[in-house]
Amino acid sequence: MKNYSIIVKKYWTVALFSLIVAAFIVIAIQFLFAYFREETFTSASGRHNLSFSVNYFDGTIFGEENIPLDQSFLMSYTDYIELENSFTANFSQRMDIYYNYHAQKRFIIRHMATADALTSPVIFQKTFPLVETSGRVPAEELTSLGNEYQLYLNSNEIVRVYPLEFIQIYLDFINEHRQQLDHMASRLGGDTMIQQGMRGFSAELFVDFTHSLRNNANSATGNLNQNTTYSYRIPLTAEVYTITTMGTPNFEWESAMSQSVDISLLGSVVFVALFTLSSFGLLHSIKKLTANPNIQQQQVNDILKKYSHEIVISDNPIPLEKYDIVNVLDFKGLLKLSISLSKHITCYKNEECAEFVVIIDEFAYLYNIQKNTEGV
Repeated sequence: MKNYSIIVKKYWTVALFSLIVAAFIVIAIQFLFAYFREETFTSASGRHNLSFSVNYFDGTIFGEENIPLDQSFLMSYTDYIELENSFTANFSQRMDIYYNYHAQKRFIIRHMATADALTSPVIFQKTFPLVETSGRVPAEELTSLGNEYQLYLNSNEIVRVYPLEFIQIYLDFINEHRQQLDHMASRLGGDTMIQQGMRGFSAELFVDFTHSLRNNANSATGNLNQNTTYSYRIPLTAEVYTITTMGTPNFEWESAMSQSVDISLLGSVVFVALFTLSSFGLLHSIKKLTANPNIQQQQVNDILKKYSHEIVISDNPIPLEKYDIVNVLDFKGLLKLSISLSKHITCYKNEECAEFVVIIDEFAYLYNIQKNTEGV
């Protein structure tokens, strides 16, 4: 009954340590998932909305009506062009938005070194600021549209462009360029082919609309910081032209906020130490549970298992009476003797004892284990 109680306690010890180790493993897996997990909380998108109209001079064959946008335009008839820009942004959740709106005109002169005007080198550029505004839109003022929240920005200012202003700048450049060539030609002794170098230039006008959006970044919405520029391009040295758009009309933004758990060095050390101790306790308990309750019998089994290649088991008792017996205090001493003299170890065991013997000439070196016959 006493032995039965001991076995039950051993099983309970193994079960307890198994639960502790399993708990540590589950906690470790959860920490790993939490450490590497990323979840998307906020997304946003935005787009420019551009419109324009072309107005010809009065008193021409075209009359006073605006020219339809699906037509090409004649630069010689164009009085002014009106441009308008607005911006719409949608957010997956409410947030305070800080915005900046900037519009400018860019006059560019290119040297037509390639067939593609946009890749030809720029030799002159001048910027004319138009408007710049900034402000804040509180989260509660965003317009709710289903599952999204919308922000609409409109400067309510129409940008009017007079192409003749910039054509005049281009002509001034051509005249000055001609004068420079004439001056160089006179220094070189008269007319030369260099005077024909005034050819091969073009002029164009860009009207840039830039919107910048950012939020007051926090752990719930992420860091929104987007800049997008959309431009009208108007060629000034073409008789017939079309107004084209350039740049990035849209933006897409997504905030992936990491929910990783910060683990300190001390916490990691404590966790590893506790897990190691628990694992050791579990292994030790399992070993005790599976071990033979007879210590001497377990010792015999361990020796036979560990040194199976060095030991020959005999079914018959060893005739020790034929030899002079030399008792060895421990098995390791007998093992060293066996290895050094290349002699095998003979083992005979019964219910009372186990004899390990190395026979050398008339001597029998004996290591004897007396078993405890009291058991379960």
